[in-house]
Amino acid sequence: MKRQNVRKLLLIISLMLFPITIWYMSPYLIIRGALEGIISGSFIVFVCMLVGSVFFGRIFCGWFCPMGGMQECLFAANENVPKQGWKNYIKYVIWVAWIAAIIICFIFRKEEITIDFFYMTAHGISIAEISDYVIYYFTMG
Repeated sequence: MKRQNVRKLLLIISLMLFPITIWYMSPYLIIRGALEGIISGSFIVFVCMLVGSVFFGRIFCGWFCPMGGMQECLFAANENVPKQGWKNYIKYVIWVAWIAAIIICFIFRKEEITIDFFYMTAHGISIAEISDYVIYYFTMG
């Protein structure tokens, strides 16, 4: 099997598992956990992605990201590549604001810092209730 086919297969599997893993990739849960003094599974996943990107570049984005799987599926429908421009820099503003919010939340936390990898998940699964599907479909839309 060619390398690109393996990469696409991993991306599609990641997309199919996204209902299970959505909370582990949630920036909201990191901030909510930080306010309560909890290092969540989402925080741990983001730190692993950051460290991995330092050593391996965009390996997560190109091989394991659920939205990369969505992009591969949609690429077959529309092969036009979007133009890059000044809007490309907005992501850096969002990242800086998000990281600053996390730091501020941990500084002004209510309790001691604890680690809960399964924070806000039912038995480690992100979407365990019907109401969670609303958030999932909103994210996918």
